[in-house]
Amino acid sequence: MQVAKIHVLPAPTYFLRALPFRVSKEPIAEFDCKLREAILLRCNLSAPLPPTASTFLSQPVGNGGIGLRELGMVAPAAKWASAASVAQDTLPFFEQNPTLPFVLDREDAFDELVAGGVTTAGPDIDCYTQIEVSDEEKKAFGPYADPRLRFLPHEPDLVATFYDGKKQLKSLQRMLSRVLLHHAADTFLDSADCSPADKIRISACRAKESGLWLQLHPKVEPLSDAQFRIALRLRLGLPPMPFDLPAKCPLCLKTTGDPWHPFACSATRRRMVTTSHDNVMSTVVRFARDCGAQARLEPKDLGSLVPDGEFFLSTGAVLVDASGVSSLAPSHLKGRKVPGRALASRARYKHNKYNGHADSLNSRFVPLVLDRFGCFHKEFSAFLKELDTEAKQLGLGTLSPTRLDLPTTLLKLSNGWQADGARIVYQWLTMVRMHQHRAAVHRLGYIM
Repeated sequence: MQVAKIHVLPAPTYFLRALPFRVSKEPIAEFDCKLREAILLRCNLSAPLPPTASTFLSQPVGNGGIGLRELGMVAPAAKWASAASVAQDTLPFFEQNPTLPFVLDREDAFDELVAGGVTTAGPDIDCYTQIEVSDEEKKAFGPYADPRLRFLPHEPDLVATFYDGKKQLKSLQRMLSRVLLHHAADTFLDSADCSPADKIRISACRAKESGLWLQLHPKVEPLSDAQFRIALRLRLGLPPMPFDLPAKCPLCLKTTGDPWHPFACSATRRRMVTTSHDNVMSTVVRFARDCGAQARLEPKDLGSLVPDGEFFLSTGAVLVDASGVSSLAPSHLKGRKVPGRALASRARYKHNKYNGHADSLNSRFVPLVLDRFGCFHKEFSAFLKELDTEAKQLGLGTLSPTRLDLPTTLLKLSNGWQADGARIVYQWLTMVRMHQHRAAVHRLGYIM
């Protein structure tokens, strides 16, 4: 996946700006098709994909997708950005002959952008600098993007004046591509193909931390091929394996219809599920110690009624308890199917369980809750940022190259969580095979 993003897509993306728009449409569509076939084959996914997986395979990671963008979808944005950068230079040629090929390409790109959801400015707007945007919009798009570039001129012929004659508009293609991709995602969310479970999943996958496992980092071990395939299937809303799992779980004897039942099965709860929980706590404890805080894990047994760990910061003592939740488990889908409901419910449960104990020790309690898609509860994220602030106050930023900083910790948690999720699935499958083998041996012995 990273090879495709880094080494395959950049050159064709440049060609989108340089080649004639109408001529390159068919080759671009063929390129997108071949690249998707190669990715599906490598990830052991069979075509055609269902609408939810097909849509979000090409969506940006921050919008709940995988980031394998289709060039055909962003081609109009690339061509329009190219036309805008040379609009002043080509203006004399346009005035002499408005039917030149580059003019027709520009008009086609404009029409496709409008059809793809890009808004045109009003006829009273002569230049994009006249468009007013709020401070919240500026903050949401970051310091390197201009949200005013989301808009197009009222007519394609106004491209020379709408951008104030500027030849370098670094975020124009990015902003228009963003609008096109988000419009495609919103169209799917509003369609009949999108189920309540899809909306819950996509909302969780849009969280900043949930897609970190798609990145590479020298300090964090990447997922294996098998782990990556299961994590990819989970993010795309596909079942964990290319074959169907038993409709009735032979371990807990429940008929749930949930393809991701291994995450909620009672047979894995005290096995790999507990190991996954312990790995989260170990990473948080290491990060806390690297930040200068004192931290310890609480020895646990089946009857333990105390939180998982104690942390001592300069601002006070904090008790924490980690918990994972499967947002699409049937138990969470019985009530109101609202995105984020399962996370909030589990955090509330932990508060009710441990707040009294924390108050008796003059401490505060923080639930470290995350769902199976890798979305962190807001209190978990806030606690990690608090530890990072503690490290900055103590000047521990660059003391050791092996020290975990906040971005590395988040990536380590995300990678480990997805790897453990794959291990849970494989452990469940192993236990099912063992159960079926024992049942077959028992039947054969009874017959003989």
